[in-house]
Amino acid sequence: MIWLVGVALAGESQLWGSQGELWESAGRLPDFTTAGYQGGEPPPSPEVTASVMDFGAVGDGVTDDTAAFKAAILATTGALEIPAGRYLITDVLEIQQSDLVLRGAGPQSTILVYPQSLADIRGEAVQWSWNGGLIWISSPESGAQLGTVASAVRGDREISIGDTSGLSAGDLVELRMSDDEARSLGWHLHNDQEEPGDCDYQVPLTLNWPVRIAEVVDGSTLRLVQPLRTDIRQEWTPTLWTFPAITEVGVESLAFEFPEIDYAGHLNEPGYNAIFVRDGVADAWFRDLLFINSDNGLLVDRGVKNVSALNLEFQGRKGHHGFNIAFSADGLYSDIHYAQDHMHSITVDHRANGNVFQRVSAEPEQVLELDHHRDSPFENLFTAFTAEVNFVNGGNFCAGIPGGARTTTWGLPTPLIPPYWDHAQVNLVGNITDDQESLTDDQEWLEPVQDLQPRNLYLAQRAYAQGEEYWDTGVAQDTGDGPVDPEGCGGCGGGGIGGLWAAGALLLLARRREL
Repeated sequence: MIWLVGVALAGESQLWGSQGELWESAGRLPDFTTAGYQGGEPPPSPEVTASVMDFGAVGDGVTDDTAAFKAAILATTGALEIPAGRYLITDVLEIQQSDLVLRGAGPQSTILVYPQSLADIRGEAVQWSWNGGLIWISSPESGAQLGTVASAVRGDREISIGDTSGLSAGDLVELRMSDDEARSLGWHLHNDQEEPGDCDYQVPLTLNWPVRIAEVVDGSTLRLVQPLRTDIRQEWTPTLWTFPAITEVGVESLAFEFPEIDYAGHLNEPGYNAIFVRDGVADAWFRDLLFINSDNGLLVDRGVKNVSALNLEFQGRKGHHGFNIAFSADGLYSDIHYAQDHMHSITVDHRANGNVFQRVSAEPEQVLELDHHRDSPFENLFTAFTAEVNFVNGGNFCAGIPGGARTTTWGLPTPLIPPYWDHAQVNLVGNITDDQESLTDDQEWLEPVQDLQPRNLYLAQRAYAQGEEYWDTGVAQDTGDGPVDPEGCGGCGGGGIGGLWAAGALLLLARRREL
């Protein structure tokens, strides 16, 4: 094979080329290959070891099954079966242990019915508008400091600490940094182009980044499974901590049903929130789920790494957030369908980074908000949408501009052009007008490309990392028959609900590259 090095052909981006020959993984187009469960692997299907019926659940929609569910969660390792039925739940279900999967019989068959909100259950609080969930997943443990980290630059894969004893390949650790008086970390998250926010909750700004160890090189050096997304500088007091996360937790094949009542209004939501993930969770998944009349569907907060949300659908009256992804890193949100209007359809904020949103659809004439809620979300990817979208952004104005460095939209159907976006070092590639072109070295990259190939940057990067070619066959079509997992999708989901993609529409073939 003959490569055209340094030249982008028609339909190709100058940041990528045909098969990644123009890509620099430490350049302005970030590396998104490690998004999702186990860095992009398909979530498993562990064997059923118990049923909620074993603990007294009835599933008739009238009997309160809360106590049975709580007992079953505490007693089960593996998949906890929730047979077809309507299960009345009147309290928060907490999961604080690894290796537990709540598995229904399908979102049309197994329905968790919640007549009460978080305000009803735990008392009124403004944070229920965007925080907390009626399934609440978190680790009961906290990390311990391992040592101080030497300086490094974005794109490096090796970091040095004083002592690597006790650490092994595969371990999760957490890099922690705190801003200096000059707020140079905040500036760095905006590529030194925009002033960081100065809300009370941002001072000092911190960045906690969980990451997996690929190799213990020697007594002082660790090699990471992915490149650093930021510099490491001594003025930010960089330290490395253990990350005692709960892992292998899943919620799948069921629906959440909340009351069909009038929407309470923006920031008045009482907390009809389905799933909340926070404080030490990694390699978890949420698959084949339906949210009906939710205020918030899936909320992912601080201390979360490598979750996959696959084949999700939103229905019913208006809500606040479909997703609110805050602080967390490297999640994969794939095959999502919106039949529900939200104030903010997809929200990233509070230093969320490395997250990938792909293959998102909506009902005809419904426009989704790709809300960047300020406080330095950076290096997040939006690719292969069929839904019409905009960049109408929320959040407190004191928290800075909506988006930090290297937000990337790739081949979206809507031309995202000013004044919709206000992001540092943004990458907008695809359907924008020629007169908006601006290809700067270190600021905005507005690149009009008609019939952009590859259409799905995440899958193309995954193929490139595995030494394979990636080809799109054309624009995916909404068939109404449910999403299909194309061959080689690498954990993007398959089967289930949503009616998103035609079989064979995305991936024609992936073959070994000839180098």
